[in-house]
Amino acid sequence: MKRRNWIPAVVIAAALIAGLAVASRQGLAWAAQEAGPTLLNPGFEGGFYRWNDVGELEIGKGWAPWWDPALHRPEFKPERVGIGRGRVHSGSAAQKLFTTFSSHDGGLYQEIYGVEPGEWYTFSAWAYQWSSGQDNPDASTGDGKCSALVGINPWGDANPRARTTVWGKEALQIYNQWTQVEVTAQAWSDKIVVAIRQVCEWPVKHNDGYVDDASLVPADLGGEPAPTPVCPTPVPGAAVDYERIRALIREELDKTRLGPE
Repeated sequence: MKRRNWIPAVVIAAALIAGLAVASRQGLAWAAQEAGPTLLNPGFEGGFYRWNDVGELEIGKGWAPWWDPALHRPEFKPERVGIGRGRVHSGSAAQKLFTTFSSHDGGLYQEIYGVEPGEWYTFSAWAYQWSSGQDNPDASTGDGKCSALVGINPWGDANPRARTTVWGKEALQIYNQWTQVEVTAQAWSDKIVVAIRQVCEWPVKHNDGYVDDASLVPADLGGEPAPTPVCPTPVPGAAVDYERIRALIREELDKTRLGPE
């Protein structure tokens, strides 16, 4: 008799535990949905990892590296207060990327889920650039024409080099100071990809970039008309004029640069 009473009690207890676990998971999912899309490790205080176990690619957790394979691959390293130059915007850590005697085009990206299709979002980050043919860390002499900018891929394409990525204003040749760069774009899917980018056109001795304090928030358009994307919206099945797209992107960047020519 005792055994027959004990077995149902165990079954009931197990069912209650399973029910609580399911309710807990549902609650967490609901809480995540209510919180909206969130950046992981936006200030690089959450640590770093070796991407694909490559020693030269130490990336902030939550982020992934990208670069133009036609150019030199940048190295990615942690930047910390009290170590190296300590170029950190806030907190104790930032992300560094650089090449030596080489040009590059690359940065970081992160996939963001749970966005609302049709809504506008603003992505921003703080960037610091040192580009010089000399070794004085406080001066950029004979620079490599470097620029920093951020982008959003409204379709969620995890390739920042895709033609659908919308890039914001370009901080061109702004050196030895922290500058905030941002972009506003409309989500065309329930997932977007945010990207941080540095372009150094000339291969000088030091082409260094630092990023910190990224942010993703719903856009405050303030009643103004929605901004025109730098990149045209693709039409499925339509022929793509890549030369025209490149010309349009360059034309828009030339209009919105934050620094000198």
